[in-house]
Amino acid sequence: MAQRSLIKNSFLPACFCLAWSAAALYAADEPARFGYPEALAAAIHKVEPVYPEGVRHLKIQSRVEIDAYVETDGSVYSTIIVCGDLKLVDAAEDAAKQWKFKPFMEDGHPIRAIARLVFQMKPPTSTKASR
Repeated sequence: MAQRSLIKNSFLPACFCLAWSAAALYAADEPARFGYPEALAAAIHKVEPVYPEGVRHLKIQSRVEIDAYVETDGSVYSTIIVCGDLKLVDAAEDAAKQWKFKPFMEDGHPIRAIARLVFQMKPPTSTKASR
């Protein structure tokens, strides 16, 4: 009975240790993260999103945040939508995929990075002149 209790009591800490170790290994392989100010400073080609035609009549305004996964050459190889109105995130994600960055550096070597991009999505204003 004492052995059974020992197994039950040591199981949870063992699971926690395994999970902690797996998280530590994953974190070591994850690219370095850079916030929006650093991403903006490193950007050498920026593309603004095109407001979707199909939702212009809704006049939705939304802050859309995208994590751009940046290769060592500065190109975006993947993106993840962090937040924003679902009707606008695809346009922002399409724009983010076209950004180009100076390589992010660590110890003098280019590294993969995750760069947070922020887009303020607003419907375009009418350019028709009033008569």
